[in-house]
Amino acid sequence: AESTGIHGEALLLIVKTCYHIFLGSRSESIQLFAKASLTQILIAVMTRMEHPAESITCIAVSDIVGSKPTQSKGPDPEKVVQELLNLVFQDISEIKGLQKAESFVIRSDDEEQNGVDADTEVLNSQTARSIGTFAMEGEELTNKVLTIRKDTFLVFRALCKLSMKTSEDNASDQLAIRGKILSLELIKVLLQNSGKIFQTHERFIEAVKQYLCLSLLKNCASIISPTFQLSASIFQTLTEKFRSSMKSQFGVFFPMIYLKPLESPTFETGKGMISSYDLYSQWVVLFRCLYSICCDKQILSDIFVNYDCDIDESNIYERLIAGLVRVIQRGIPMEDSGFSSTMLFNLNFFALQCLVGIVKSLAIDDTEASRLSASGDSVDSNENEESTNDAEHMNGDDEKLDEEVDSSQMDQLEQKKAYKMNYQKGLNQFKKKPKKGIQFLQKHKMLGESAEEVAKFLKSSQGLDKSGIGEYLGDGDPFNLDVMYSYVEMCDFTGMKFDEGLRHFLSGFRLPGEAQKIDRFMLKYAERYCICNPENIFANTDAAYVFAYSVIMLQTDAHNAQVKNKMTMEEFKKNNRGINDEKDLPGEFLSEIYENVVNNEFKIKGDDSNNTSVEVQTKSRSGLPGLDAILNVFGGSQVRSIEPNEEMIRQKHEEMKQKGSASKWATAVGNEDTRPMLEVAWAPFLGAISIAFEESDDESITSLCMDAFYYVIKVAAPQEMETVRDAFLTSLAKATHLHMPIGKMHQKRGEAFKTLLNVALQCGNHLNSGWKTVLTSISQYERICEQQGNSGTDEILGIATSPKMTPKKERFKKKAVMSPAQVSASIVDTFGSTCTSNIVQVYENSGNLSSTAVVHFVKALCEVSSQELESKLSPRVYSLTKIVEVAHYNMNRVRIVWSRIWSILADYFIFVGCHSSLNVAMYAIDALRQLAMKFLERDELANYTFQNEFLKPFVTVMRQSNAVEIRELIIRCVSQFILARVANVKSGWKSMFMVFTAAASDENRQLVALAFSTIEKIVREYFSHVTETETSTFTDCVNCLIAFANSTLIDVSLNAIAFLRFCALKLAEGELGELEAPSAGTDNNIAEKVQEKPSVSEDSVDAEKSATNVNKTPRAILFTDQDVHLYFWFPLLAGLSELTFDTREEIRQTSLEVLFDILDYHGSTFTIDFWVRIFNSILFPIFDQVRAEATEITTFVRDSDRSKEDAWLYQTCKNCLQHVIDLFSKFFKELRGLLPQLIDFVCGFIRRNHENLASMGVEVFSKMALAIAEEADEKELSLMFEGIRNVLLETEPSIQPLLASLEDESEAKGSSGEGARRRARSLTEGSGARKLANLKCKISVQILLAQSIGNIYTALKSKSATSSKLVLLSLLKDIVQKTKSINLDIEQRGSLIALQEKGEVEPSSRLPDPPLLELEKQSFHVFLGVLMNLAVDITDEAELGKVRFIFLFSRAWLDPFIYQISTKPFPTLGC
Repeated sequence: AESTGIHGEALLLIVKTCYHIFLGSRSESIQLFAKASLTQILIAVMTRMEHPAESITCIAVSDIVGSKPTQSKGPDPEKVVQELLNLVFQDISEIKGLQKAESFVIRSDDEEQNGVDADTEVLNSQTARSIGTFAMEGEELTNKVLTIRKDTFLVFRALCKLSMKTSEDNASDQLAIRGKILSLELIKVLLQNSGKIFQTHERFIEAVKQYLCLSLLKNCASIISPTFQLSASIFQTLTEKFRSSMKSQFGVFFPMIYLKPLESPTFETGKGMISSYDLYSQWVVLFRCLYSICCDKQILSDIFVNYDCDIDESNIYERLIAGLVRVIQRGIPMEDSGFSSTMLFNLNFFALQCLVGIVKSLAIDDTEASRLSASGDSVDSNENEESTNDAEHMNGDDEKLDEEVDSSQMDQLEQKKAYKMNYQKGLNQFKKKPKKGIQFLQKHKMLGESAEEVAKFLKSSQGLDKSGIGEYLGDGDPFNLDVMYSYVEMCDFTGMKFDEGLRHFLSGFRLPGEAQKIDRFMLKYAERYCICNPENIFANTDAAYVFAYSVIMLQTDAHNAQVKNKMTMEEFKKNNRGINDEKDLPGEFLSEIYENVVNNEFKIKGDDSNNTSVEVQTKSRSGLPGLDAILNVFGGSQVRSIEPNEEMIRQKHEEMKQKGSASKWATAVGNEDTRPMLEVAWAPFLGAISIAFEESDDESITSLCMDAFYYVIKVAAPQEMETVRDAFLTSLAKATHLHMPIGKMHQKRGEAFKTLLNVALQCGNHLNSGWKTVLTSISQYERICEQQGNSGTDEILGIATSPKMTPKKERFKKKAVMSPAQVSASIVDTFGSTCTSNIVQVYENSGNLSSTAVVHFVKALCEVSSQELESKLSPRVYSLTKIVEVAHYNMNRVRIVWSRIWSILADYFIFVGCHSSLNVAMYAIDALRQLAMKFLERDELANYTFQNEFLKPFVTVMRQSNAVEIRELIIRCVSQFILARVANVKSGWKSMFMVFTAAASDENRQLVALAFSTIEKIVREYFSHVTETETSTFTDCVNCLIAFANSTLIDVSLNAIAFLRFCALKLAEGELGELEAPSAGTDNNIAEKVQEKPSVSEDSVDAEKSATNVNKTPRAILFTDQDVHLYFWFPLLAGLSELTFDTREEIRQTSLEVLFDILDYHGSTFTIDFWVRIFNSILFPIFDQVRAEATEITTFVRDSDRSKEDAWLYQTCKNCLQHVIDLFSKFFKELRGLLPQLIDFVCGFIRRNHENLASMGVEVFSKMALAIAEEADEKELSLMFEGIRNVLLETEPSIQPLLASLEDESEAKGSSGEGARRRARSLTEGSGARKLANLKCKISVQILLAQSIGNIYTALKSKSATSSKLVLLSLLKDIVQKTKSINLDIEQRGSLIALQEKGEVEPSSRLPDPPLLELEKQSFHVFLGVLMNLAVDITDEAELGKVRFIFLFSRAWLDPFIYQISTKPFPTLGC
């Protein structure tokens, strides 16, 4: 009441009274009222302390009734008690007289005995300290508040003490049991209603540690079922509310209460003492408490961070997982428990439920975790659909920022866990081989290198194997000895008796059995003991050493069961006579030592001899030294007392208090611990749920297993735990049995498939490579559905279904075998109709996947489709159809993402388009056509190439496919694109032209014609669209036309060449926007010539206007040697130049004509640099083949075959060369810089040892000279004359080399016989024939050159200077003189005549005598003509004098020939 205060002793007395009434009364109603009153009092006390402003309401009696009271004829006790409580509340509220609380002091012997009065006196005597102690940080307490907090403290302590009352007789004391149960229930009420003050105040926390933990130590091991259940429930409440202040206590109680029953292979608590139902109830309570903890993410995270990641603590979380898995796989670890099959099933279900609760808590956020932890309901797979959907798209900026913030914390946590795992691995190695264990720890920087550091580690580290420590310290290696010495020096034996010091020394390790090792230990111990205790009874250290060894012998003798005759005290004294410097030790000292050793065995601290923990052998079962004794009491079947040993409990309680002072609790924040927690649990977890799923057909078990699969994948996938994700996906897929369908499948297979689809829908953004598993299962399911409907891929593709053969083993069975259609129908019915809708949703949701996830999805879908197509007899295209759908759903994604998707799809369509099955390939191409038509509906921005990338599969398949039908289909598809979407085609022109280019070289003539018909339409009607967006496609169009020009179809080739002329016109007219118009400083002559060009059609003018959008009149383009100009012109010109080598004369002539027409028509727009590139790269290379192949040997081709082999040489080459000279002559003003190069080029023909080429060269040279004679200056004329001089020198005929070489060859082969000598001197075969032909060729060339000089003189006589004319006269004079000298050599002429006669040269082929007579006559005739013209034309006396000098100098050898040539008198020239 507000006006009445009952505190201190009065409050305790009331509680005590109600407590005794409950125990003493036999009336059910009175017991219930007493219990309700106590509950109401405790709630009021706690509410007054935690929430002073809140009013206290009456409790509901139904909440405290554990079970329904026994029905009787009287009124309902629960109703009666509730009415009475309500009446009391009403009466108290009407009390107005008492304004101040009075303190009632009532004492009794019983109270004195229980220490109630003593407690209150202690508190009252320390009021000042109490105020400071009960106050929160920075809080000032009033007396009223202090009193309320004291009341809470006193009531809590009293209840804890009442709960620790023991019955030392047996379990038949029901009164004590009822009291214990009631006190535990009231403690639970207090804890559940506690708030911030009770949970965080140091005084109350210490009370919980001191009193409640001691109570739990006594009660959690009780065989009384309600006591154990309440202890477990109380610890659950402590876990939820007090764990941050009780790290050491939590590390003891959690394994003791929850883990020991799960881990122990022989857990038989209470077996034979309580009923199976009570024992089953204990297990149910255990699992209920565990489930509550497992569903609380924060609790699990705190456990993992504070224990599994702490090197000094036990792996509680890992042990919890292992224990639950063990129950699921092996059942309850009890033999002959008496449990029914239903009980066993329920317990397995509870264990599986706990596991699912763990993984579900990892999968949800903190708010959901707290909500689920409070609800305590079972896990349902559909419960968190909304949260799952909200977590799908994790690509936003907020999510990425959170991941970056948590990543560092996660890394630190993973490092701690990895460090601990390595540490435990080192401890495990230490147990097997101590040296290797120490080396492992040192290698991983967990242990220092010095002996002092190793000794400190061995002495202070927990979990080390005691036998391993003794083995390592006792080793005789120098370093081990140093470690042992350091270890002993760390021990302080000051003030200890000799046996106490030895007992303390040996408590840290197990003494080895070898005498030498024991000797070293005892020697060092004796030394250290004497140093710590200078005043001892030993005369020297040797005496202490001998006595220590004797004590060890006594220990072995007294406590070894194999020793039958034990050592007596007299024998012990006798063994130690004279060891103290030849004196005896005092008898009393020896007797005391003997008694202590015999009666109290030397024990190792934390003895690990019976360690059976499920962890790696690094710690005892509890994780704390000495707790195993309590655990053994908890689980031992031989124990028949109600509670464990009191002294053992007290000892363990003190150890917890000591350790608790140094333990600090770390609260987990965020989700950084999710990944390492799952890493620890996933492997055993997978094994457990797989076994549970396969071994049970129960729907509840199936539901839990499916939830487990779903939530594990949901956690692992976003954490990028690929191994975990793929392992669970694969297991889930196998659980469907779709890979091996049978006649009748259980409903759980359908649930597995539904869960797999649910995973795909909810976690698709993080499945990555796991999509292949999902899509493979979907493909398998659809294959079964196709078998049911008998209409699947076989019918779509038009492939005959192969007959189903009955296996031989089944042909003679009487049992009917289900047909595939029946099997599939059964499976479809089992899986349900919802699977089909979910499958459709999986593909439709691909458009909602993240940019990375959709790439993985498409890649997996292509791989599955490839597997479907592997069958040559019955390939399936189900996934191929889905690829088309998925591409359609994702076509509107941003272009970068779409390009990544299409890079995968393109390769796949190429693969399928080249499939060996024609139907499959055609299906793929048609699917690709549908996508392309859809894609081309979208406009493409400038400078993008998505259309080109999209259409590339058509190009590759066109090139690689061997099927004519496929190639024809591709051409028709591309033609359809152009006709239907020409306005939208941008960068796609490139791929389209590549398709037609590939078609141009096809062997099928009809296919070539079909392709060219489309190209013709493009050039005639859609040419403006080709270069509208990207001008580079012009080059692709040109290359395509060149490919068609090389086609085997004459009409196609000629039309393609004509279109090339059209393209050149468009290019030169400036309709390609990339090119630049001439600047203001351009040469006026070029501009004038551009304006003089013939007018073009109106269509061309309109096209140019639309292309330029600048001027209303066409603008000329000045082409330079810039890369951009070369890029557009050279493919066209080079293609035409290559066509001049075509084997068909019509094609050669047409291409040659078009090439030079283009150059002639548009050459005025070319700069000199551009012309140089054209001559060097286009025109001159045309003659490379001629100059390489037309060798001397062609001279000996028979006349009948010469026309065939030299067709190109006589026709095309000559025309081409003439065109080159005509072109040069026309643009001589612009190309005069090319004159030296062109002279050298033409002279190269003249130098050849080929009469036709040489004559052609002379003719062309003469034509060039005559054409440029009027415009050439003296310097350029000198260049031409110098070229003639050089050619004359190189082609000068000589007989002597022919005769000399033949004589040398004849002599060299003289020893080879007459036949060899004859062939060597022959002029009809071998080198002789070649040299004779060479001489004839040079004679002919000299004649032609002489005639050409005369022609040149005629053209220059009226325009050039006299000096140039004299140069020509000098050239002719040199020819005449050299020829005359050869003809007058009688000896050479005779040798040549004899040689020709002996060589059997035909008369028609012989050289005349003299050999150069014709050359001399022709050259002399030209010389005289020039000389006569010079005499007439020259009027200058000085120049005329030079002519007279030449005449007089040459008259001596000219006279004989003057009269041979002409009968007319020679002019006197004034002489």
